[in-house]
Amino acid sequence: MALSRRCLLDYLANPHPTHTDEAGRAMTEAGAKPARSVEADGSFATNDSLVREAYDRVANRYDSEYTSRMYQAENVALRTILRNLDLPDLGTILDLGCGTGLLVDLLPEIKDRVIGLDISQNMLDVAKEKHPDLETHRGNMANLSAFPQDAFGAVTSLFGPISFCSDYRRCAEEIHRVLRPGGRFFIMACGTRYAARRSYQQQGYRLPMTYFRAGALRNLFAWAEDVYTGGFNVTVEDHCQDWPVDQQVQQLLAEYLLPQQADSGYQVVVTGTKP
Repeated sequence: MALSRRCLLDYLANPHPTHTDEAGRAMTEAGAKPARSVEADGSFATNDSLVREAYDRVANRYDSEYTSRMYQAENVALRTILRNLDLPDLGTILDLGCGTGLLVDLLPEIKDRVIGLDISQNMLDVAKEKHPDLETHRGNMANLSAFPQDAFGAVTSLFGPISFCSDYRRCAEEIHRVLRPGGRFFIMACGTRYAARRSYQQQGYRLPMTYFRAGALRNLFAWAEDVYTGGFNVTVEDHCQDWPVDQQVQQLLAEYLLPQQADSGYQVVVTGTKP
């Protein structure tokens, strides 16, 4: 029996951007409610308050939820993907929905270039405990008015924060505004298969979420060049379970990481460049 979770299938197998006209749209499944738009003045809408309260509650135990060997293997795979983006060469990086500082956990060499934003102050407090020099801001990823235009060389968002965002369209517009020309983005969203997952976010707090197909993300970031989408889902075979994590991932990348359609992943990734 295979154990499955998140990994970018197409990206490591074929890291060159591809263009496609496949139609798609954001959608909700399994009873999830569509998120409401953030208010014009940037204050938190009702759904944002639910998300903030939920993550404030789980902040102190959040990292401990992701300590299994499978999650470790996920992180090694994601680290490989992020390093392929050459983030250290892009300048200052804005990490949206930064949570407890996973991006800096994965890539400590870029810690001095990362600015983290999250809706939950308690999550940010944990991030600051781990990385005291990390600059953090509490805020809504649909409202980046704290940052000037063309301020960042890269924008990242790991493991689906945009799916909890009350106004994901405005979020995409704000990413365009704060990226400098030539800047790159790497955004992970919850795919339609994620609706079937048993997660503490959904089961414990029943948070409203938006599930994305790859086509929807391409449409959302239609302003970008070199747009690529891929599915993210790790499979670790039983006979690898007793191997060191790095060796598990290398075996996974060499033998089991085969190209698949983007919508086959629990998470969907979109990357691109601002013209």
